[in-house]
Amino acid sequence: MVRSHENAYLKWTSFDEYKTEYSNCIWKVRVSASDSDGSVSTCSCPVFAKKYICKHTSLGMLIRMGKEKVPNEAKGLPLGQKRKRGLPTRAKKALLMQ
Repeated sequence: MVRSHENAYLKWTSFDEYKTEYSNCIWKVRVSASDSDGSVSTCSCPVFAKKYICKHTSLGMLIRMGKEKVPNEAKGLPLGQKRKRGLPTRAKKALLMQ
């Protein structure tokens, strides 16, 4: 099983081959040292190419580099809810008359 995975997916022999094959999966983010609001940052993702702003440059890298602080209120918010145990309920019929 492992050998078939290696034969199917690990075809490249150098990083340059990997980079040319998976260039749309690796995004390069550049943030300058004097950039405090994300206006000089660049990214190679498709969203940045279209809108000149993306989640990587606008807030993510600034928080990661310590240039921006996350408020405690945002840290306390839940990201999502867990699913209930058991099977999901079946969908109700759409056009029932009561």
